[in-house]
Amino acid sequence: MHEDYLKRIVEMRLNAVANYFSNNLNGCYQNIKNAYEEAKEEPKIPTWFLNDIVIDMRNISTAIDNLNNKILLNSEAQIILNDSPEIVYYPLLDRFDSSHKSDLLDDYFEMATQSPYSQRFDTLNHTFNFIASCFNIAVRFGSLTQILATSKRYGDTLFVKFNNTKDFKLFFELIKILITANQVKKLNSIVSAFSKTASFITSTEIDTLIKSIQTIPLEIDKISAHLMVLENFGYYFSEEQYKLETDFFFRFAFQWCGDETRILYFGDRILKTVRKNIGRMRPCLVAELLVSFFENNLRRFYDEVLRILYRMDLKQVNEKEQIKLVEYCISLLRDSNFSVSGALGEAVIALRKSININIDLLDKAVKKYRPDFYLKEYDLEVNQSNLIKHIESYIKQIDQRNQSAQESKYYGYAYSPCDVIRNILEAGNVILTEDIASRIVVVLEKTITNKVQQVDQKIPAIQLAIFMYHKYPKLSLWDDFKKKMSEKFEDILSVKYIPLFTVENKNTLEINALLMKIAFGVYSFEEVTLGFAAAIGYNESDLIYAVRSVHYFLSAVDIQTINNHILGIITNFVLSIGKEKHRDAQLFAVDCLIILSQSRLYAATVWERLAFMLDDAISDIKIKILRGIEDLKSDKGIIDYILQKGRNDNHYFVRKVAESFTES
Repeated sequence: MHEDYLKRIVEMRLNAVANYFSNNLNGCYQNIKNAYEEAKEEPKIPTWFLNDIVIDMRNISTAIDNLNNKILLNSEAQIILNDSPEIVYYPLLDRFDSSHKSDLLDDYFEMATQSPYSQRFDTLNHTFNFIASCFNIAVRFGSLTQILATSKRYGDTLFVKFNNTKDFKLFFELIKILITANQVKKLNSIVSAFSKTASFITSTEIDTLIKSIQTIPLEIDKISAHLMVLENFGYYFSEEQYKLETDFFFRFAFQWCGDETRILYFGDRILKTVRKNIGRMRPCLVAELLVSFFENNLRRFYDEVLRILYRMDLKQVNEKEQIKLVEYCISLLRDSNFSVSGALGEAVIALRKSININIDLLDKAVKKYRPDFYLKEYDLEVNQSNLIKHIESYIKQIDQRNQSAQESKYYGYAYSPCDVIRNILEAGNVILTEDIASRIVVVLEKTITNKVQQVDQKIPAIQLAIFMYHKYPKLSLWDDFKKKMSEKFEDILSVKYIPLFTVENKNTLEINALLMKIAFGVYSFEEVTLGFAAAIGYNESDLIYAVRSVHYFLSAVDIQTINNHILGIITNFVLSIGKEKHRDAQLFAVDCLIILSQSRLYAATVWERLAFMLDDAISDIKIKILRGIEDLKSDKGIIDYILQKGRNDNHYFVRKVAESFTES
């Protein structure tokens, strides 16, 4: 094979690379195709090299199709690869890439197996040698796909090093790489998994991220990068940064809605960005954007539009937009394709509870087009005078589910009627008659002692029983209820556990049964100690549910009536939920600690922990702590410390909560 011939093919490939980085995808594709057409005529060209050219051709063809809202499973390039007699293989590059992956795996292994007393002094240099070698080979052969893969290899290296060290500088560099490489899903996953590290980002880092977007070659990827930064870090922008970025965002979003040649991929991205920033974006602008989705008949996005509508503060939306939103929701109620949508039901309820115009019009439309929904969920949410009627309906549902269990019929229920009854009693000013309260206790007893009932039905029944006992302690049934709970305790722990239906299991049932014993005063100190000791060792999922159950328990009872030794065991369990535990477990633990701060014996310890947590917790935890200040009865020093931390925080909502509390 003549050297000039190979040189000409590589030059065409490098011209394609130059086209790509000049945002000229059509020119890029044409150069790659020309390189392939010429290379396939030379019999001495190895098949793997031909295939490598075709991979570039396929990837750029896919990028062009995405711009035109096309999905081709078998493009011209893919057909060529399918018919190739040789598996795609890049001998020299594959060797260096395999060495790179092996090196990262060794890093994982060493970190996982090293002694806690050992020290590691490691650099990134030797790992980057492999990445540099891959890049060098890719450039020499003109492989655009492998050139672009360099940033992904770099990102993989940064992730491993960060995961081993938890160094914020490595994390931020990783974030920057993921944004410039347009790795949307990976960025979302990493920010979610390492939310605590992400919470250290400040407006300085945001400025760096926004500037880095200018290095991205393709305009479509630049827009995507702006959405990535705003979606994941919107609450860490300064006021000026946020105004500039949201001005750009809404210009693009409104233009996208009205553009007949819009790239459909951006629809979900726009709405996810709004949903993540719903607490900081101006409600009127958000409402206008949602109306624009409706006006342009973008039906494939309606469910997400309705979910945002459900979460909005509609009281801050002007009447003109409120009227439009009501009209569009009514039109969807008429539409048989959307009339049964759960998202539509939630949005309609949110509208009805927050608007002051066209209420009768909305009521009539719901009644006409969704009569069953109107009589049940809708009426429950908007008509306080009918709450007793709904409670009676849910009592019947509990009875029906007990009957189904006796007949060995098991289901994946969407909700628990016990949870709904408790929510009604907690949220509404409902005073039950002794007859209705007693009927609730009777069906709860049947559910809790039913040996073949599902675990996801027993746990809400136990939690409702605890709530009812402290809400209506004088019911004559309670003595008999306590007796049966003791006599049939083995039946309580006997359940049908079907993993397909629920993540709750016998562990979470046991902790709830123990909490019920504490609530009814039929426990022994030893079993409480052993029960909570076992709960500390639960796996991650069970621990989250256990802490949540403790929160439900503490919310339902008067903690001043609980034995101090038992309360101490519960407090120690909650305090054991440290920052190494899952985010959800920490959030439920904070809820528990805020309630425990009202105890006479443990208040000081609890508030010291809460104040300490404010130093490096995620924003959701900080907000919970700041809102819990209202329950702090003393120690002005701790209050001042917490408020000072909140006012100086880098997170928008944390600052706002602290400032509003200070002003009040």
